[in-house]
Amino acid sequence: FSISLFRSSTCFLQGKRTLAFMSPLRNYSSSDETIVLPEREYGYASKPFTWPDLVEIIREKPNLAKLSRSVEQQTEYIRYTRNMLKEWKTVYDHVLVSKFELSKRRMPNPNHDGRNATLWEAYPPLSELTQVKKVLCRNDFPYYMDDGIEHWCLWKLCQDIQDQEVEEAKEELRQLFGQDAEFLCWRNPPHLKSLPDIDHYHILVRKGEVPN
Repeated sequence: FSISLFRSSTCFLQGKRTLAFMSPLRNYSSSDETIVLPEREYGYASKPFTWPDLVEIIREKPNLAKLSRSVEQQTEYIRYTRNMLKEWKTVYDHVLVSKFELSKRRMPNPNHDGRNATLWEAYPPLSELTQVKKVLCRNDFPYYMDDGIEHWCLWKLCQDIQDQEVEEAKEELRQLFGQDAEFLCWRNPPHLKSLPDIDHYHILVRKGEVPN
């Protein structure tokens, strides 16, 4: 059966709190289509990562390749991405519109199958952007982690993220999760980056006392 997938999360766009949406996909389907998961050196997580697990993997004995989703989460991620690319020119275009609130326009689909004659693209395209812009959002497809741990991403267009900007992002998150919230932050090495042309930091948050 087909469903309309529409995810939303709190975002901070240039310090202003907004809602960011994963675009609803007309062609999204939860049917049992065949999806073959890529092999991973450490496989897929069979149980949720605890906070001590994450501290060891990220900070104490860094080995970011050990971080992963579960089989079910990775399957959902691949299914969503596969269907998203039936409606969007690239993943970059989707991110620019859904996270950075750029405009979008229709373009001819060179590979259309008779149903999708056009695709959405961000406008202006990534290659023409010159304005620095930052956004802090929940990760739509986080790693497999214990309840109480959230996965956020700090994205930045046209420049690399600086250490001070990571600290500012953590301060924004303290507004949501309390001043005693704990953080683990990192930038993936090139071989682990899913979108290398937009700089982004991963931020894991363990909730402190949530303010009233």
